[in-house]
Amino acid sequence: VFKPAGIPTSGNQFRTLENSLPGNVSPSNLENGFKYPKVVHRLDVPTSGIVLVAKTIQSRIALGKLLENNEIKKYYHAIFCGNIPDGGSISFPINGKPSRTDFQKIRSVPSIRNQIISLAEIQLFSGRTHQIRKHFAGIGHPIMGDDLYGEKGNIMKGKGLFLCATKIIFNHPITHLNIEIKIPIPNKFEKLLERESNMFDKYNKSL
Repeated sequence: VFKPAGIPTSGNQFRTLENSLPGNVSPSNLENGFKYPKVVHRLDVPTSGIVLVAKTIQSRIALGKLLENNEIKKYYHAIFCGNIPDGGSISFPINGKPSRTDFQKIRSVPSIRNQIISLAEIQLFSGRTHQIRKHFAGIGHPIMGDDLYGEKGNIMKGKGLFLCATKIIFNHPITHLNIEIKIPIPNKFEKLLERESNMFDKYNKSL
């Protein structure tokens, strides 16, 4: 399912993704089916994108094991402050635990405030809390709109975090078929890149 930015995946609140599932996802008719579908993993509140949901106890356990063994491939898209390298891997520990984030830059555009901003695809090889946000902030390229790890005074209020879970690949726990689910990059990503580039061009023409 798709989780919008701004709501928790689950938790002790009324307005969560998991609480919205009963009215939008039909339950399983199998004997070990949940009364209501359950989320298998979480996304940060400000992060949008794909979340796996299980309808049966068997599938939730199986998907949980795949996650533990890093057998579910998770991809994200994000826009970063600055001109990130063309590609690479970030692997410094998070909270003392091994962590790895691979990335491939898609393109960069000029920006008045940041000089350059960069769109990239990211693949996670571990699932630490705020991993992408911490890794890129740690190399000096925080995600645009990150009010936790971003540069003070350079947070676009009201625009949200430019981070979205856009693709997930895994073996179906029942059929064992390879499943690939992907969604388009959010429209606000392209709008930001276009706006920053246009503002930069207008500023240079006015000099």
